[in-house]
This record gives sequence, structure tokens and C-alpha cells, in this order.
Amino acid sequence: MDETFTGWLASLSNGETVLEGEWIEGESSPWRKLLKRLKDDNLTITQLRLQRGGVTVVCIPKSIGYVQASEETFTVFSKKRTYYQGVGSILNDLVFMNWVNDYGEIKQAVYSLDKMYLHSTLQ
Repeated sequence: MDETFTGWLASLSNGETVLEGEWIEGESSPWRKLLKRLKDDNLTITQLRLQRGGVTVVCIPKSIGYVQASEETFTVFSKKRTYYQGVGSILNDLVFMNWVNDYGEIKQAVYSLDKMYLHSTLQ
């Protein structure tokens, strides 16, 4: 795998691995395109990973579903903005997320599924 690649990597139930593509203005996001393909071709994700900032985080294999999202944090005093991309595993009604920024800093969080459902493979 190219260590300079930045984005998510999804292993599919047909053995294929799909890498996050370019965001093209006016089109669906790469994640939305993947969700549509999963539905259209009756496929599932068997493993989801994220490479960003020189690190790779790996989701729980064969989860009941997966989530991919992004967020930007803002520090009031320093006016610093930081972009994070995250991938997560769905277990029961919880989403276990790993967030990574461009500096390789990782943070983890747990969310209720209803908060993250829009970004999930379960929709």
C-alpha cells in the first residue's frame, strides 16, 4: 500500500479494496458513492481503515456496519482550526470512532448510532 495515500480504504465482501477517491464539486462524496455501490451490487464492507498524517487506524473487522465522517475543531483562544477525518465500527447501537488529523494525532470517541447513522453503511 502506498504510504503517502491519504484517506479511507474499504475491503469489500467480493475481495476488492476501494480507496477514497477525489472529491469532485457537484458530485456525491467518495463515501456516498461507495454506499451507493454497496447497495446496488449487494456488497458489504468487511474492513475499514484510514491513513492520514502518516498513521493508519483500523476498524473492528466484520462489524455490523461502518462509519466515515469528518469534522473541524476550532480553539477559541488560539483561533486554531484542525481538520479531522474519522472511521468507526458499529457495535449494537454504538459507534466507536477513531479520528486522525493531518499531523497524525489520533483521538477516539464513542457515539450513539442515531447520531452517526447518516454517515453509516446501515442506512
